Amino acid sequence: MAKSKNDVQNQIREELKATLLSHNENVRRAAASAIAQFAIVDLQAGQWLDIIEWLTNVALDQERPLAQEAALTTLGYICENLVDMKIRLPAVRSQAHLILKCVFQGMRSQHGGVRVSAVTAMYNSIEFINENFKIPNERNAIIQVINENTQYPHIPEVRLKSMQCLIKIVHYHYEIIEEYMTKFKQITFHAASIDEEIIATQAIEFWNKIADKERKILKADDQHIRYLGLIAKHKNDLLGVIQKLMMNQNAYQTDNDMNRSASAGTCLSLISHIVGKEIINDISGYLFQNVTHQDWRVRESAILAFSAVIEGVKPSKKMNATCTEAIHKLLPYFKDEVMLVRDTAVFAVGRIAENHSDSIMENQAMVDLVVPSLAQALQDEPQVASKAAWSLTQIAKNVSDHKINNPLTKFLEPLIRDLLMRSDKNDSTEENLSLNLFECLESIISHAKHSSYQHLHDVVVKEVLNRIQAYSNMNPPNNQLITGLLTALEALITRLDVRINNYADAIMDLLMHILEKIKGVPRHYAYLCIGSLAVVIGKHFQTYLNRFVPLWFNDMKNFHAIEDCTITLNLIQDISSGLKGDFKILENDIMEIVMNHLTNRDIDASLKPIVVSAVSEIALGLEMNIVPYIRRICPILEYLSSYKANPDNEEDVDYMNSLRESILIAYSGLIQGPKLNPPRELLENLEGLRNLLQKVALDELTYSEVFATALSVIGDLANVYKNDVRQLLYDPFIDNMIAKGCANKEYEIYKEGRYARKERRALDPEQGNYGPPQHHQGGPPPPHHHQQGPPPHHGGPPPHHHQQPPPHHGGPPP
Repeated sequence: MAKSKNDVQNQIREELKATLLSHNENVRRAAASAIAQFAIVDLQAGQWLDIIEWLTNVALDQERPLAQEAALTTLGYICENLVDMKIRLPAVRSQAHLILKCVFQGMRSQHGGVRVSAVTAMYNSIEFINENFKIPNERNAIIQVINENTQYPHIPEVRLKSMQCLIKIVHYHYEIIEEYMTKFKQITFHAASIDEEIIATQAIEFWNKIADKERKILKADDQHIRYLGLIAKHKNDLLGVIQKLMMNQNAYQTDNDMNRSASAGTCLSLISHIVGKEIINDISGYLFQNVTHQDWRVRESAILAFSAVIEGVKPSKKMNATCTEAIHKLLPYFKDEVMLVRDTAVFAVGRIAENHSDSIMENQAMVDLVVPSLAQALQDEPQVASKAAWSLTQIAKNVSDHKINNPLTKFLEPLIRDLLMRSDKNDSTEENLSLNLFECLESIISHAKHSSYQHLHDVVVKEVLNRIQAYSNMNPPNNQLITGLLTALEALITRLDVRINNYADAIMDLLMHILEKIKGVPRHYAYLCIGSLAVVIGKHFQTYLNRFVPLWFNDMKNFHAIEDCTITLNLIQDISSGLKGDFKILENDIMEIVMNHLTNRDIDASLKPIVVSAVSEIALGLEMNIVPYIRRICPILEYLSSYKANPDNEEDVDYMNSLRESILIAYSGLIQGPKLNPPRELLENLEGLRNLLQKVALDELTYSEVFATALSVIGDLANVYKNDVRQLLYDPFIDNMIAKGCANKEYEIYKEGRYARKERRALDPEQGNYGPPQHHQGGPPPPHHHQQGPPPHHGGPPPHHHQQPPPHHGGPPP
């Protein structure tokens, strides 16, 4: 007789429980993970209701320590997964006290393995036991048992995990930690000073977490949390400990080494955003007093402390004077006998250029002093040279385009030569050196003045093309160097504009070679260069279509290769912009690809917003030729706009907003593309757009940039369709949106609100045109501000290839 489904499920559960009691550690660990996953699914379905009780019974059985370990591990997994998946299960929540009882007993066990499992379970449960933290007696008990385990002498892992529990408490329960700070300070300062390196860094991370939390509160990112001012209250004691810790350097440590010295530097950088103004005099005095010290550790720590603090101090004349004095003190140490001192001194000057550029850029004499010193540092070991390239990048980025005289102009030729020559050395692939060299090259080119264009045209373009050719002909090709040089080539194309025409054939030949022969990242940057070239040379780009289009469309069709598909879809705007009216010759093929993507249910969800945004660029390029497709496109947009996010899932909310914004962008293109003779086909499908606008207006999860885009579409509708859409334009929810936009403090929303109101008022001239913003009471909730940007658009590089400042021991986190 066949077993029923319930019988099979019960058998699996019993076998999992038996496996959890195995003598094999790996088997127990695998069983713990499996039981946690099964339990969450079953409990949501109202099944396996006795699993928590069974696990707690096993966890309390001190006669079977191996089983205790496994049960505690499983309970921790269940609590962690419930939080991660944002699932509320009363059957588990109601037994939180029993789970805590097991964890408490385990954290006081004499069996080392049980104690490790228990403190790990506590770490995994910190957010789950949120309600217990609201009850003083229970909160005190939780913190007491964690504090005890930070001092457990026998097993470092217990101390490490306990310290991480304290960090997690700061993150989730910042508002309750003030009364425990005396003990926390004692524990963390002691561990940071004398415990093992990995535990010491976590002790410092405790203060980093407080600083990060308070910085966000002060920036009003966490308005619902009361500011406790813990960094300010404890800054003197904290600074004393940090300065001692910073003198625990290793002379040969790299940027990837995270020891207590580097962690202390990071901590100082973070707290400077809260108390930088108050401590800058002490830190600069510490630098000036100790930079000449005979002990290299004192010299380096003084320089590092100054570089860490300056980011948190606002620019001012007084700060510029301090930085100028510091630069004079620092430059001699570019040649210090200890590599780490040279490295930190170069980094410190870069931090000054990044955060207080006027102390260098407003004085040609300072530029003449700093730039040659950094150029010479490019010849140092890769770690120092990488910082020198990054520091020069900060100087180049702070050249004001509106100024007639560029203080870097006299150095442009030798700097470019030095950067290219340094990139040719065998060690240039170490310590991110090549990436920083080429980012520096790109920044110098991007900010070059007209007086430098001839040199860029006559020398630099040839040098860059020759090097790309050489690196691409290697076996295998040097992808890292090719990528860096392609970023410089794109900057050259953009900066030289039509002057690049002389090299257009050579550039396209080289870029096509890369697309045809090389896989991976360089292909993406080759596409970016092609987009920039198409914009610059305009209709002349048509001569390259026969060779380029088959490759472009092939990558665009391949939705399985998400990055390739993304970059080629984003390229549509540049090609359309360059070809102008001639873009219509690509109509049939490009519309076939995009329509297939729009209707393909197998395409990755992350590509949908990119494809939808591409509709806008195509419509703007095809103009009236887009009209036959409108009846097919609009129902798809309406269907996609019905997507509803899980409000408890931040990634899902991000995606919904990204999708909605791309749909609005598509509608804008469909409105503006054929605007010379506005097609009735769009009016026939207006209900989908109306419904989307209403969702954006009323949904509390709407991001500010999506709200602004919606206002822009309203303005476009009024501008193009005028009285044909009067009924929609004067719908009460549209009234509320425009009023809210005109009264909004965010510039983009305010600007688009004014645009929408202006275009709508143009339908009734007697109402006037502008007038002061009318503050509107009531209406839908204000849009939820979010830092998430619009969907990838306009041909930007793949996000994960964005170059970051070089990491530095003790510097700001990248």
